[in-house]
Amino acid sequence: MEPYSAMLSSSLFSLIPYICKVPNEFNLKLNIMSTVSTQYHVYDYYSKKYNVKNKWLTRISECLDGVGIILVCNSFIFNKCMRNSINNIDKSIILFYVSSKLTSNIEIVKHHQYFISLIKSSLINPKILLPWALSITGLRDYFTSGLVWNTYNRIVWHIGTTLYLCTGSEILLRK
Repeated sequence: MEPYSAMLSSSLFSLIPYICKVPNEFNLKLNIMSTVSTQYHVYDYYSKKYNVKNKWLTRISECLDGVGIILVCNSFIFNKCMRNSINNIDKSIILFYVSSKLTSNIEIVKHHQYFISLIKSSLINPKILLPWALSITGLRDYFTSGLVWNTYNRIVWHIGTTLYLCTGSEILLRK
């Protein structure tokens, strides 16, 4: 069940358009995030299972996951600027993130975009904080289990985040 839970929980992001109405631009970003999140969690599982210690493969896998997160978060931050699926703002922030992640393994750009999108969306729609609290339960377990993704914390994190994004998607529909 363990490798399949990584694939199934990450694929929840691609189900959001079937659960709630989202703009097409956001749907593309959700599919990208679902794909890169799946590859990250599957790689994480197999690298730990077979004791693979390749610093660059791990960093690239984490970096791709971060790019997916940034794309989705930027939709909440810059929703008035979303004319194209992936615009110049997305590209600029992603390039900065990739360069900082690959050169010095710093993820402050990803964390910044995540929290700014959370703050902005919760000010517009406070009910977003309920599903977000569920996802934080999974994240808290990740940190208390020694930064190890297991079936429980991964599924709770992805279900909470999926509900958070679904609840928040109504913000993106406002023009």
